[in-house]
Amino acid sequence: MAVAIGGAAIWALGSLLVCLSSALLSGPESLGTAHNLVTASSWLNFVAGFAALGAACYVTYTTFLKHLWSSVWELAGAVAATMIFVIGLLMIATSSNSNSDAGSIVSAVGLGGWAVLLLVNAARRTLIEQSNGAGVQRTAHLWFASAGALVAIAVARGLTASGNDSTVQIVAGRTIWFVGLVALISVLSVARRRKLISTKHFKVLIAGLSLIAVAELVEAIAAGVILSATSLTPFRVGFSIPPFVEAIAFVTLAWAALCRVGELSVLSHQAISPLQASVVPDTAASWKPDPGNVHELRWWDGTRWTEHVLDNMQPAVDIYRSNIAVDYDPKTG
Repeated sequence: MAVAIGGAAIWALGSLLVCLSSALLSGPESLGTAHNLVTASSWLNFVAGFAALGAACYVTYTTFLKHLWSSVWELAGAVAATMIFVIGLLMIATSSNSNSDAGSIVSAVGLGGWAVLLLVNAARRTLIEQSNGAGVQRTAHLWFASAGALVAIAVARGLTASGNDSTVQIVAGRTIWFVGLVALISVLSVARRRKLISTKHFKVLIAGLSLIAVAELVEAIAAGVILSATSLTPFRVGFSIPPFVEAIAFVTLAWAALCRVGELSVLSHQAISPLQASVVPDTAASWKPDPGNVHELRWWDGTRWTEHVLDNMQPAVDIYRSNIAVDYDPKTG
């Protein structure tokens, strides 16, 4: 989470540089300055992506040390997908025009790799639900919907960052970005209502994602209306606003990550002793010692044990043992 905060802040700074590049564009004499700002933004995006890669590698390594082999293979796939995405960002940063077709496609493939991981989880979840009947909460459809949203975002990534300046392509790409983000927000909202997401700062997370969706929608409108203008003034205004909104969005996401770090810190103090966990009312949703003794803590949502677990205060999803101790009721023991 700490690395995520830094990565989001760096990406926000890159978005501000793109905003400045459009705002300062006043004629041929300013093209060099605008190009330099866009190039600097591309390098900052690469640094932010590299931070995400480091975070994924760290989580995979700590999971490997705990011998949670099923999660290790899944996380290894996440590392591979993130690495492909970062390679795409590097290709864009090192290209002469900071608008590399190949880099855009490679980064889109990386996002597609994450969509494949979500599809695999959806398939596994479907098998678990079919084999356990009513003992497991139905969440496979949420995984499938998340994968679909990420596929849309991956397609949009390939369209919007391409060197092709076609107005139709830009409008289509930004619109798909918007639709994919709205779908992802909807899935997260449903998961929240079903108590699958426990953070108290969920609204901050949704606000950040919503701002990114707004930025994509504004840029789609700007591309459709302003690119045909003969004056640079509408161009400067229309294409300066979306990166600025995106910068605010990533600052908001960084704040959400910071708040989550605070929550995990509180949980670490509350989970020092199982006796402390027992102080929480049995009917309240809270982290409790895992009744199956597989993990340190498992989330009790007030009515049932879920697949959300904690080990050394590192959150994970134990989809293979989500029905563990289904008959165990903390009220009666």
